[in-house]
Amino acid sequence: MMMWKERLFLYSRRRHLMKTTGYHIIKKFNKSEYMMRNLDYPISNIQNVYFSKGKLNQQIVKTNLLKNGYCIVRNTNLQNLFSTEVKCDTHGLYTDRYNICEITPSQLKQYIFGDNYENETMDYAFGTDKRPEYTKSILGVNDEVSPSNFVNFHNELAYTDEFPKIISFVCITPSLTGGYTPLSNVRTVYNELPNDIKEKLLKYGIKYVRNIRDKKSELSIKNNKIDIKGQKCWQDLFNTNDASEAESICRNIYKYDTQWLKCRTNNTPILRVMYNLPGFMTIQNDDETVATSFVNSLLGMHGSFFDSYDKYYETLPYIERPLHSLWGNGEEFTKEEIQTIKILYQQNSIRFEWKEGDIIIVDNLWWAHGRYPFFGNRKILALMGIPWKRQENPLYVKSINKI
Repeated sequence: MMMWKERLFLYSRRRHLMKTTGYHIIKKFNKSEYMMRNLDYPISNIQNVYFSKGKLNQQIVKTNLLKNGYCIVRNTNLQNLFSTEVKCDTHGLYTDRYNICEITPSQLKQYIFGDNYENETMDYAFGTDKRPEYTKSILGVNDEVSPSNFVNFHNELAYTDEFPKIISFVCITPSLTGGYTPLSNVRTVYNELPNDIKEKLLKYGIKYVRNIRDKKSELSIKNNKIDIKGQKCWQDLFNTNDASEAESICRNIYKYDTQWLKCRTNNTPILRVMYNLPGFMTIQNDDETVATSFVNSLLGMHGSFFDSYDKYYETLPYIERPLHSLWGNGEEFTKEEIQTIKILYQQNSIRFEWKEGDIIIVDNLWWAHGRYPFFGNRKILALMGIPWKRQENPLYVKSINKI
């Protein structure tokens, strides 16, 4: 349940607003009430979170990933990864600058992804949202968008044909309250799925829908009522300003179904892309064992995320929101199916309170992740690597042929 400090903070914050502000501000604070409900999740069946002992190094990461599927290391000083201080001589004159953190960005990537890290790191080129990039392949997370919403569990980039085997998060600044990055064991989630959902996943897979806006058209609208902050437009995704070329890339390279629509508010063009992918993967692990995991972005892409996100998106049916997921045959997931999956994610999840300098390295095919709502400044770095291509996995090819 919600920690008592969080309840006290949220309650006192609400009382302060009631005493010192008018109705207008209290009305705006409704999203924080929504956040309180989101924070109040039931306790998982998994009670223990394993923290690695010793300093961050390549062997600790490798050992813990093989054993637990994740590795958490504290007291790394990585909050100062990009911080420097001035070095002066005995007379107080500037001589040089030096890094405060003893670990360099290159060493960090080597610890996480191995000695071949330069060829193993990935970017977020085909991701759904814009990410700040601090240096090559070290990104920020998109916390500016909807901090009052719970970001549903998902496997990073699992809505694409190539996604990372390993992801990592580094805490530069923890939020004042909330902001956890929970993990859920998708091997166990798959095993506990009801048979009817498993059968539908095998038969239909998942259809992903992305409604991608036109940057030029949206930016040309003065005082645009629609919040596109954080969203990628088709010019960003396909690296072209030619609409016909973008559509050709979708159809001929990615094999997506496409459709041009008009925004019902701005009358601006929207490129809708739709495609099917499996809802789970059977994977041969590094220790040569084979496991089936619930690897997907079914909840992460579901249009219900935009409830209480923005008043404009709340008025739209799920299929017209920026992202959505359906059964592969085009039918909507029922409320009961969505709730069943949410409960299984939560029952098989872990969470911990971020501290400055914490790092977590995660097997993206073993654990899904999400994000709790939060108050206060939050700065988390993200790294992704060891690309996993579906078509190069023989067990994947075998499963896709059944759909």
